[in-house]
Amino acid sequence: MTNLYFRGVWKVHKVLLDTFKGPHSFLTPMVKQMQKKFNTYWVEYLLILSCAAILDPCYKLNYVQYCFTTIYCIHASNFLETILNKLSLLFNDYVKKFKSTSSFLVRSSNVSDNDPVDSSLHQNNVNMVDLRGDYDEGDDYKRKSSIQYNELSLLARDLLAILISTVAFESAFSMRKKVITPLMIHLSQK
Repeated sequence: MTNLYFRGVWKVHKVLLDTFKGPHSFLTPMVKQMQKKFNTYWVEYLLILSCAAILDPCYKLNYVQYCFTTIYCIHASNFLETILNKLSLLFNDYVKKFKSTSSFLVRSSNVSDNDPVDSSLHQNNVNMVDLRGDYDEGDDYKRKSSIQYNELSLLARDLLAILISTVAFESAFSMRKKVITPLMIHLSQK
């Protein structure tokens, strides 16, 4: 899940920075190369990982702000402003999308409300749920919360559901020849 990766990637970034600035100067050339490779991925995924962490109730904006402050110091506010602007634009797109679909849903729900057969079936289903004991009061809270913050809940659902691969892109899609040594050839034969 996207929100869980932000913390791990931030920790790697922080360790690289601390090691680069640390007392062991013999590590500096190696860490510099690692930072260069890391930054190519960090720049690409910074926005999506940050937005997912902001929408995660466990982390929120304060956590992302803290992480950026430890990495970027005085420039952290610039990164946060950019991320919040992008998140706001994305949220506005969800609002527009929801308004167009909600007007369709309202029209179709008004048609079914006028039908006495549909209303009685719905009432019967509600009563059946209560009789079987499957009703959970928490469901009402979740339903009211998702109705009140419908666009935000949809945005959070979509962003938090993005899967992040743990396989390096180069190794997964490499067109290089696989090297088979004489020892490897004999492994398959017994």
